[in-house]
Amino acid sequence: MSLAVFTALIGAALAMRRRPDWHRRLMAVACVIIIGPAIGRLERLGVAVPVPVALVGLLAAVIAHDVVTLRRVHRATVWGTLLVVVALAGVLGVVGTPAGQALIDA
Repeated sequence: MSLAVFTALIGAALAMRRRPDWHRRLMAVACVIIIGPAIGRLERLGVAVPVPVALVGLLAAVIAHDVVTLRRVHRATVWGTLLVVVALAGVLGVVGTPAGQALIDA
């Protein structure tokens, strides 16, 4: 799921190259979603950070940047964040099912 959302965000960012404000924000949100698996591997090093919490924190940082610099949240940030949150909710919903556990075990 992370790879699909990452690809969608990068594709949108590339399509918006002529609009730097959109391009930068979509690239930033794409970086947030792709770092999720790396955060999950930190547990092997003894750093127990729940991936959803870390991703929401990183998205909050992008939103905070918009609020500080623009005094509002940019539409690209809103759309990118919504896409990530919907994907994250979908993954969390599937992981808890027996089919999701079988997929993880496979």
